[in-house]
Amino acid sequence: MNISLFSVIFRSQPLIQFIPQLKQIGYTGIELMGNTPHLPASISIAQLQETKQILRDEALPVVCLSTYSGGYSLLDDFRAQKQLEELRRFCELAAELNCPLIRQSPGGPSVMTGEANELHFQRAAEWLRQAGEIAAQYQQKLVLEIHNNSLAETAESAQKIITATGQDNIGVI
Repeated sequence: MNISLFSVIFRSQPLIQFIPQLKQIGYTGIELMGNTPHLPASISIAQLQETKQILRDEALPVVCLSTYSGGYSLLDDFRAQKQLEELRRFCELAAELNCPLIRQSPGGPSVMTGEANELHFQRAAEWLRQAGEIAAQYQQKLVLEIHNNSLAETAESAQKIITATGQDNIGVI
C-alpha cells in the first residue's frame, strides 16, 4: 500500500517544485493530476521524460492518473468519442509511468438531488464499458471517484454504474 498525495493540491506548481519534499514528509506514492502543469494529455515526449526522471529520482510511484476526462452521461456521441480518444492517450502515458489506475468520471447530474435518471446511468455505463475495453488493452484499471454532483455520488450509485458496464477492470477510488 502506498500513502499517496493527489498533486491537485499543487495545481499551479510544476512537479519539480514539490515532488522532492513528498518522500521527506512520508508519502510513498502520488496521484498525478492529468492536466497542466502536471500531466496533460498533450504532454511532449521531452516533458514526459523529465517527469519520469523526477519521479525516478525520488522513487515515487504514480499510483493513479486523475484525468478529468469522461463525463459521458451528459455528452453527445461526438464529444464522448473524443473523451475515449483522450483516454487512449492517458493510457499510453500511464503505461509509460507504470501507473495501474486511471480515473474517469461517469458524468452527472447529481444522484443525491434526484436529478439523475436511468438514461444518464445507461449512457455512462455504455461509454465506460468502451473506456474499460481501451484500458484493458494497456492492462490498466479505470476508477471512478465517489464525488458530489455526479452519478458516482454514493457507493451504491457507483456500484450500479460499474455493474452495468460488465467490465472487471472498473472500480472506485
